[in-house]
Amino acid sequence: MSNVSAMTAVRSTPQRARDVLLTVAYFDRWISPELRMRVRGGATTLKPGDRFRMEVPGGIGLEYEVEAVTDREVVFTFTGPWDGRERWSFIADGEETIVRRVHEARYADLVQELTWRLVGMPIVTAHFTWEMGRFRRVVEKEPGVRGEIESSAGRQASAEAASGAAETAPAQEPEREVPRRAQRGTADDVPRERESSAGVERESLGGVERESPGAAETGSAGPGFPVDEG
Repeated sequence: MSNVSAMTAVRSTPQRARDVLLTVAYFDRWISPELRMRVRGGATTLKPGDRFRMEVPGGIGLEYEVEAVTDREVVFTFTGPWDGRERWSFIADGEETIVRRVHEARYADLVQELTWRLVGMPIVTAHFTWEMGRFRRVVEKEPGVRGEIESSAGRQASAEAASGAAETAPAQEPEREVPRRAQRGTADDVPRERESSAGVERESLGGVERESPGAAETGSAGPGFPVDEG
């Protein structure tokens, strides 16, 4: 057994990409122009049991039958100069769908093997890359509903990143009210003096200083007590 595979990423859902593959009207828009497709029975949408023939220049043709259709895979079987299966898989990847196509060739004898290796493999390999690009453009032209939601792994990674950013953010110290006296450039910084009946009061930044005239300077021992001079 031998196989040829090709893969592409399509900005669409898996269901939409699969529906394009199974819709007969789209075939002429993505298969190689030199290929001819003939649907048996006139089906417009392929389903299990439907048959069609794919022919290439030179009279080489394969008879296809739809073997299985699921949400994520379509399987065809074919017979002809070589036999085998063709599998299409559709895997969601965020807003894109990974489309993979595998042509599995089986040969029962030496003639089939030589036909596949000398004729079939070069033809299939040449067409697959080109056809997958054409298939992607057809699907993206009418993509339907945009791709599936982000995978759970992606959501978890985003949550962990946000949590890590919150833990590493520097903590801010609470604001403290600065006492008015500690603020510079205010009128309270300038010492003031004022007179009172008890003497002179001097206000300074550290508090209030009181100055009273002494007994020797005022001639009294204190308020209301005369000094005995003789």
